[in-house]
Amino acid sequence: MCGAFGKPQGAVARVHTGQVMMSIRTKLQNKEHVTEALLRAKFKFPGRQKIHISKKGGFTKFNEDEFESMVA
Repeated sequence: MCGAFGKPQGAVARVHTGQVMMSIRTKLQNKEHVTEALLRAKFKFPGRQKIHISKKGGFTKFNEDEFESMVA
């Protein structure tokens, strides 16, 4: 709400505790840039956010070493 008149200010989304808000897929060489971008972005959201770096390869259920052996 904006001001005392209850006018809507913008769009919102309801997010529950433990729910993923953002997911980024990148190459390993860009890991530092993505981590820095997420660190800066988390201050734009109210509450407490964590950055979790997955050990999975791509968007699969396999670990990186298993994923690389399947791709090769």
